Amino acid sequence: MAIKHPYVPSAGIIMQTFLQFRKMFPAKVDASTLQKLSLAPKNEAAVINTLKFLGFLDDDCKKTSNANETFLKHNDDEFSVALAERVKAAYSEIFENFGAAAWEADRETLISFFRVHDETSPITATRQAITYETLASLSGHREAIQVRAIKPKSNTKTASPQSSKSKAQNQSKDTTESPVSTAASSRPTLDIQPSNSGLGLTVRIEINLPAQGDQETYDRIFQSIRKNLING
Repeated sequence: MAIKHPYVPSAGIIMQTFLQFRKMFPAKVDASTLQKLSLAPKNEAAVINTLKFLGFLDDDCKKTSNANETFLKHNDDEFSVALAERVKAAYSEIFENFGAAAWEADRETLISFFRVHDETSPITATRQAITYETLASLSGHREAIQVRAIKPKSNTKTASPQSSKSKAQNQSKDTTESPVSTAASSRPTLDIQPSNSGLGLTVRIEINLPAQGDQETYDRIFQSIRKNLING
């Protein structure tokens, strides 16, 4: 049995398409039309099948009088009422089975119906249920579905997290590390102080050690100090 009822992977695809088409329903809706409107990326065929199933497009993907009668309704309530008529007519088998309760049938009930009626897989039947639930919501017979708005892409270039992190680390380094001499040096200073027996002489030696020096380097430095300043 061929799959009769349409299916899409998410409610947002239908919600965004219907929102756009309430502003302007194109005279013809094919894959190219949806791509130009940035609608249903990679799901163009699924949306077109849904619109055809509801009677809004003919076999040539051209807009029908049903589309005008529904999507030209400016008032939200009037639009919902008109859409509900199309949904009830298209999904007549569901309403024959469940009556008015079909509008609020739970997900499992809908999946079971589509699996038996269309002989579809669990995944396809789940998507058929999502499609029906979304259309019922737009028809005002189910709880409203909240869809996250798509943010337009910005052309402004921003620093990557990694580069920002590196920059912050470099700035932190500049502010926290004090300069270190790369070569050892000694700078003796004389401190002449008076004493009871005359003048006193004190020699203070300031040594700047290389930051990356090894033990052998330090030994040579102190040996040179001992030979030239202390013992010399």
